[in-house]
Amino acid sequence: MTTHATLKTDVAGFLLRSDLSSDIATFVRLGEARIARRVRVRAQETTTSLSVTSSTTALPSDYLAMRSVTADVSYKRTLDMLTPETIREAAVWDNGGDAKAYSIEGSNIVVAPAQTNLDLDIVYFAKFAALSDDADTNWLLTNAYDVYLYAVCEAGAIWLQDEMKEAKYSALFEKAVAELEESEKRARVSGSASISMGNPRGVV
Repeated sequence: MTTHATLKTDVAGFLLRSDLSSDIATFVRLGEARIARRVRVRAQETTTSLSVTSSTTALPSDYLAMRSVTADVSYKRTLDMLTPETIREAAVWDNGGDAKAYSIEGSNIVVAPAQTNLDLDIVYFAKFAALSDDADTNWLLTNAYDVYLYAVCEAGAIWLQDEMKEAKYSALFEKAVAELEESEKRARVSGSASISMGNPRGVV
């Protein structure tokens, strides 16, 4: 199992520095911030329920981006997404009845029309658990170690003011993320649906 301790050791090795033990934890935090902005994979998809009693409800603390919002009513209505700029100007804002639309404003989800007793089922992308103790690990560190390693090495190169290493690890990070995204894309369409894109009759 790949751990936080392994990552820190490898970062020192890749940066060719043995004097960074007190600084690598900072590089890891910076790398994790980069990953949170850039990486979206199935392993981050999380389902939860939110209890809505007004137009505005707090999102989960690990929220990054929304996948879907469904009103937990008898017919399971999927809410339409509106931008923060338009939701309060839309006709649905002042209409009564069931919730029909939502928007994300800061760390809150805004529902229109406003509700006083509604459960929302949301599917969202969550942050990966941050690494702290040496034994810590998470899905990305285990399954896409190169993404983590290059993000942290890039942060270290910036701290070292080494532009060549920064450019190198930035490019490697983007390449690793692109390969991860391609793998995720193949996984989402695997199975019977993918047969139609190939040679379904087996003709040679």
